[in-house]
Amino acid sequence: MIAFFGRRLLWIVPIILGALTLLFLLNESSLQRQTDRIFSEEELLVLSIEEQVVLQQDIMHRNGFDLPVFYFSIHNKGWRPSLRRQFPVSDYNFVRSLSAITLNSESTLALGKRILRVKKSLKQSDRYNYRLHQAINDDDARNFVRELNKTPENQLNDELREINSAIQTQIANRSILEALPLVSWNGINNRFHCFISTMFMSGNLRSNVDGVPVFKKIWPAVGITLFISLVSLLFLVCIGILLGNYIFKRIGSWSANLAQSILYVFYAIPLFWLATLILYAGGVFPSALSAGLPVIQPGETPSLSTFLRLDNIGFLILPIITIILSEVAVIAIQLYRAMLATAQKKFVLAAHSRGLEKDVVLLKYNRPFSLFTILTIIGNSIPNLISGSVVIELIFNIPGMGRLLWDSLYAYDWSVVSGLLLVGILFSVLGQLFTDTAYYYFNPELRSNI
Repeated sequence: MIAFFGRRLLWIVPIILGALTLLFLLNESSLQRQTDRIFSEEELLVLSIEEQVVLQQDIMHRNGFDLPVFYFSIHNKGWRPSLRRQFPVSDYNFVRSLSAITLNSESTLALGKRILRVKKSLKQSDRYNYRLHQAINDDDARNFVRELNKTPENQLNDELREINSAIQTQIANRSILEALPLVSWNGINNRFHCFISTMFMSGNLRSNVDGVPVFKKIWPAVGITLFISLVSLLFLVCIGILLGNYIFKRIGSWSANLAQSILYVFYAIPLFWLATLILYAGGVFPSALSAGLPVIQPGETPSLSTFLRLDNIGFLILPIITIILSEVAVIAIQLYRAMLATAQKKFVLAAHSRGLEKDVVLLKYNRPFSLFTILTIIGNSIPNLISGSVVIELIFNIPGMGRLLWDSLYAYDWSVVSGLLLVGILFSVLGQLFTDTAYYYFNPELRSNI
C-alpha cells in the first residue's frame, strides 16, 4: 500500500511542475502587459528621453526582466548569460539579436557597446540615421546591418564605418560549428525560481490591485469553497447511492421511471438556471436562507468560521442544495446502470442459483461490485465542484474561490488568478490520487496485479 501510494505521489511531481510552468508563463505575460501599459501612458510624454530610459530600466529590474528565464538557457556561441549584466535591460534584446550575427561573445560585447554608444548620437532628422536608430529600437540587428549596407558612405560617420567593417569581418570569419547551440546553467538566479520562491517559500506574492499577499486572500475563500464542496459531495454520494439502489430494485415501475425523468431534468438544466430557480424558490423560506452576505463582525474577513455561526449557516443551504440537484443524477444513474450490468455477471447468477434472497445478493454481491464504477465519478467530482463554484458563488453571493476568481479576472489581478489556479490544480491532483488509492484499497484484483 505504501509503495503504491509513493509511486502515485511521484507522478504528481511532473504534473505540479507543468502547472507551475503554465502559471509562470501567465504571470510573465501579465507583467509584460503591465510594463507595456505603463510605458504607453501619456504621463510619460512629459519626461525626457533619459528619464524614460531610467524609469524603464527600474521597472524592468523590479519585474526581474534582467534575469534569465529558467535554470538553464540554450543560446548560440555569440551570447552568454553574463552579457545580460553588461547592457541596459531595454537594449539587451537588440544585443541578443546581434549575437546571432557575430557568433562570438567577445565580438558581441564589443560591437554591442559601440552600437549603443553611437545610437545616442544618431540624428532623428536624417532619414538614414533614423532608420538605423529605429532598427536598434526594434531589437532587429539584421535590419540594422542591412540599413548600414544601404546607407551611402558619405552619410556614415567614422564610428559607423568602423562598426560596419567589424561586422562584415565577423560575418566572413563565421563557421558552421559556431552556429551550434550551447547550453548554459544559470543557477537559481532566474525568473522561474524567483516566481516559485515568491509564491511558496517567502509567501510574498502579492495582489496587483491592493498589495495584499495572495495566499492571505485565497485561504479564507478556499475554506468556504472546500467546505461547501465536501459537504455537497457527502450528500451527493449518499443520496446518489440510495436513488440508484431504489431505481434498480423497482426497475420498470412508474416510480422508478419518474425518478429517472426528474434526475435527467435536473441534470439537463444549466447550472446558472438551476441556481437562479432555487434562489427564487428560497424566497418562500425564512430570511436565513435568502441570498446576501451573512452578518460580519466589524473588521472581520469573511471566512468559514463566519458561515459556521448559527445565525449565518443558513446561507450555505441553498448552494449545497443546488450542487446536489445538479450532480446527483450522475452518481444515481451510473450506479443503476452498473448494478444492471453486474446482475448478469456469473457470480451474481451463481448466487441466485444457490437460493439466496434477492436482497442478500444485492447487498453482498451486486452493490459492492457496482460501487467501483462510481469511484472515478467521486474523484472527478472534487475539481468539478470547485470549478462549478464560480457560478454558485456569484449567484448566491458566497465569498469563496469562485467569487474571488471572477473578481480577480475582472480586475486583471493575475497574481491572485495564478494562486487560485494552482489551488484548483492541487485539488484535481488530490482527487485523482483519492480515486487511485480507493481502487487499490477496494479492488483485490488490482492489488494482486501490482
